[in-house]
Amino acid sequence: MTTSPRKNARAVTLVEILAVVGIMALLLAVLLPGIQAARRNAVWAQSQANLKNLGQFVQLYTTDNREVIPPSAFDYRTAPNPGKVRTSSPVGVGPLVGPTSVGSWADILWTTQKQGPIPLMSDAITYEWRFDSPDRIFYEADPGYAKNVFRSAEDMKVVPQGTEATPFGTGAQIDETGHPGYFAGNPFFNQLGAIATNQSYRWYSTHEIKRPAQSMYLVDSTAGELAPVDTTSPSANNWNLVNTAYPYPGNVTLMLLLDLHTESMTEWASLRELEEDQGIRVLGLDSGKPFWAP
Repeated sequence: MTTSPRKNARAVTLVEILAVVGIMALLLAVLLPGIQAARRNAVWAQSQANLKNLGQFVQLYTTDNREVIPPSAFDYRTAPNPGKVRTSSPVGVGPLVGPTSVGSWADILWTTQKQGPIPLMSDAITYEWRFDSPDRIFYEADPGYAKNVFRSAEDMKVVPQGTEATPFGTGAQIDETGHPGYFAGNPFFNQLGAIATNQSYRWYSTHEIKRPAQSMYLVDSTAGELAPVDTTSPSANNWNLVNTAYPYPGNVTLMLLLDLHTESMTEWASLRELEEDQGIRVLGLDSGKPFWAP
């Protein structure tokens, strides 16, 4: 019998293994921030695309309604002819958030642009979002649902722990953490009640807006579909948008302006600072003067 010579096998040493692990850890430390930044930028780009789509919906609505701008929130409960209202719940179940005759810009655009119906069938509850955009109950029942243009692409990591998303409460509830962020409508167009002393609650047309390229319509928010404004401060210098989110790299938030372009905005301390330093108007959009001017 003949035997072939045995080849010498060299084992990998512990030092070599540690060296490879160290190199992998170094590469991960170098690449991870870039990967995270790329993801955040992709989310920002998707949210911006969503806002641009909503801007097109706003333009279609105004064209079909004699240049009237969609109100940021409405209350039809005392109207003799309320028109299309939010979808009613089936008999015996109540997934709908808020009264059927109260809603937001999202419900109006959802209906006029025929985005629904989207059915929800969970735990024997059958519901269709036909005249209102999906609310928290939808995302709680189907968290894997593809995000639509009516919500931000960035999930909410911190919520105000309110009673309910605006316009039905004080802000998103704690169980909405992880849901898609909101786009909140400018309270200047709110038809629910007084926000500022210089505000008259009526429908506004595009012709009445003095500076559309500087006038906010939507903003990233954790509050809901209506952006609350704090007017309880003793000075207009301290008035601010409540629960505005800055979810993108560099503490940036997104806005849709009334000329239908989008802006990336950095943090601001008050509405007056937002107007003076960043050139964005929120209140008094039908006036050539600043909102705080007498």
